[in-house]
Amino acid sequence: MINHQTKLKNIISDLKLDYEDLLYSGVNSNVYILKNDSDKFILKIFNTLNKNSNSRLKREVSALNFLNLNSIENIPKLVSHDFEKSFILTSFLNGKKIERFSTSYIPQIINFNLNLRKSNFLSNSLKIEAASESFLQMDKFLNAIDLKFKVINKNILNSKLCELSIKDFFKYLYSDFKNCFQLYCEDSCFKEYLINENQIFSQSDVGIHNCLDNDNKLLFFDFEHSGWDDPAKQLADWILRPNSKIKNIDSLNLLDSFCENWHDKELFFRVKRVMPLINIKWFLIRLAIGFSNKVENKNDYLNPEMNFKLYYEGKSKIDFINDNFI
Repeated sequence: MINHQTKLKNIISDLKLDYEDLLYSGVNSNVYILKNDSDKFILKIFNTLNKNSNSRLKREVSALNFLNLNSIENIPKLVSHDFEKSFILTSFLNGKKIERFSTSYIPQIINFNLNLRKSNFLSNSLKIEAASESFLQMDKFLNAIDLKFKVINKNILNSKLCELSIKDFFKYLYSDFKNCFQLYCEDSCFKEYLINENQIFSQSDVGIHNCLDNDNKLLFFDFEHSGWDDPAKQLADWILRPNSKIKNIDSLNLLDSFCENWHDKELFFRVKRVMPLINIKWFLIRLAIGFSNKVENKNDYLNPEMNFKLYYEGKSKIDFINDNFI
């Protein structure tokens, strides 16, 4: 098996481009800036040791093919890819990393996503899948969350270093989940699959961490988990991702303006119902990362005091929206 540096050199040689810089190195992929005499490009090489790396790559290639074909702007252009060598090459997005959420982003997020309504696309010839852990059908979503609980519970039982306070936090999350589960079981509105005309093509892993700012113009990247989804889940992810840096009033304005322009009378109701589940989901993700071997700073993800603090911030935001989102 060739090492990573040799693989990188071989790919760059095949592409007939020059290396400029390492942009990002993570557990799922490494991202580089390449160049020629006139342009810059982004090369993402997926970590093949991760069992879902091929799925991530195929989703991103399909997404960019589909969006480029439909002339969606403010995203990368697909230049090349190779499934065997596990890489994708895209155009370079000229923008800065976002440190603070600006109110000027709200209409841009809305306008970008209004163009991604399923009924706006003439065809789905590329066979786009549902997004990762989509909210299109409630039973599947609940089962996906329940599976996360089972996996983490197994990790807790097998861990000799697991603090009692982590177990308490996990039990608290599960209690909230069971309450949500009971509500959905009694609610007939969530029994059916979301109809096509109300579905959205979702980036799925949404947030300013996957956006760049080019002179106050938002650019969107990273479509590894993308596919068809319910805009209610996408909105909830935008505002409830831990450390999203979106103020309560901005969250409310985003929800209010989006729902007003989406013209789905049930959307505001689905947003309110899904928010507690999304808040729970993000902390299951944090715990899963903490128990994995993917990060060095495991304590940041397993710290019960920090998790309780962030979880209550999410619950507080949900209460604010429920009180003001009418």
